[in-house]
Amino acid sequence: MNVATTTYALFLTRNRLILETAPPTLKQFSMQFVTFGPPTQGNIDVLDQLQEQWSLFDDALSRFPALESVQLIVRDETPGLGELFRDVSDELEGEEFVVKDMKVMLPEYAKLFRRMLPMAYEKGILEVYNSPADMLPAERKRRLRPVAIPA
Repeated sequence: MNVATTTYALFLTRNRLILETAPPTLKQFSMQFVTFGPPTQGNIDVLDQLQEQWSLFDDALSRFPALESVQLIVRDETPGLGELFRDVSDELEGEEFVVKDMKVMLPEYAKLFRRMLPMAYEKGILEVYNSPADMLPAERKRRLRPVAIPA
């Protein structure tokens, strides 16, 4: 197992653990959405990673009806991931993906978010951040702190 595979597994385990131990009254959820690559290297398949994480995220939306805010932090560690999605997002090139009061330029992800997370998109509870966090203004950095889950 290489470093990328191990790191990816840790992110996935963290997200699963939060969801499995959270009460049904959970109101906020923060998930780091991370990909590692390049897409065809070793046993890492970026598309599988994306599908796995979206499934987990979708599960969270259906299991917690009281959710009011979902933070999705996009951490792209895959060189050229945008090119991988270009065929499904060409018509959205340069479009602003607007969620609540935030506008984030995510042409590579926008169409996929809309297709795979329709419930969150329609409810308007999804917040999308593009990392690294140091590129964000200070007030957004504060909002990136993990959501405290009551015991």
